[in-house]
Parts: sequence; structure tokens; C-alpha cells
Amino acid sequence: MGAFRLDVVGVPFVTDDGRKFVRARAHAALVAYTPYLIEETSQSHTVDGVTTVEGDAVTFACGAVATTIRQYGVPQRDWAADEIAELQCGGPGKLNVDNTTGAILATSWLKIIPGTSAILGQLDGTKKSNSSIARSCEAMDSATDAAIQVQFIPTPVVVNT
Repeated sequence: MGAFRLDVVGVPFVTDDGRKFVRARAHAALVAYTPYLIEETSQSHTVDGVTTVEGDAVTFACGAVATTIRQYGVPQRDWAADEIAELQCGGPGKLNVDNTTGAILATSWLKIIPGTSAILGQLDGTKKSNSSIARSCEAMDSATDAAIQVQFIPTPVVVNT
């Protein structure tokens, strides 16, 4: 088997411990545990100031997208602009959340806060919806944003609902 290539972007991969990631070129500096969207490209073009090559995938902020099914990803560390970042989209990881819209319990479903500049996860309810990106594994104690342990759902979701 050949060497594992770290420069292939847009193709999901699963780690030995079962976590699912997608590599994408960072459109800007990416903040750990903050959700971003991933746009796969079929031709060279510029998205949020980053020029991609054919077949590249690039990240972009969640706040300015139409309601549609999108691939999301959550970096588990900070990444610099234009780096090939690994964004988690399945399995156990951390997510920045805000519980000002509802108490986050250890079994709550979470979604991306729609249309905001401070993109965090928020309560999506007690049942999974087509906007759920994760299920919390711990309760959130404070009303401000913090990173908590979650189980990411490994499928694209409807954003801004």
C-alpha cells in the first residue's frame, strides 16, 4: 500500500479510533472547536479570498449560507489561513456551545447557531433533527460559550434552520 497523502482535500477519512474527518483548505484562521462549512470545488475559483484548484475543498463561515444540506466540520485545534486543515465530522470530539437558548443536558442534540457571527453549537432539542450535528456527552454549566465533549453525527446537515 502506498504512503498516506496529507494533501488530498474534500475526501472524508476515518481514523483508527473511529473519528471521521474531512481535509479542506482554511479560508481564514480556524478556531478550535468552532464549526465551519466545507465547500467542495469542481473547478478553480475563489471562495472567501482563497483560490482553490480543481478538486480542492475550502472552508467557509456558517453565518452566510442559504438553508440547504451542507458538509460541516469542526477543527479540534487552531489552523492558520490557507493551511490544509482537518475538520472533524463524526465521532467523539469537542464543540464550542452556548446554552442561552436552552439548557444543554448530557443527552441534548446540538445544531449550528444559524446566521450569527459567533458560530457555536446550540440546543436543537431532545430529538434528532435534520439540523443536528452532534449529541452532547456532558451538561453545560454556564450560560456563556465553552467547549464540551460531544458525539458528532457523520452526515451533512441542513444549516440555518
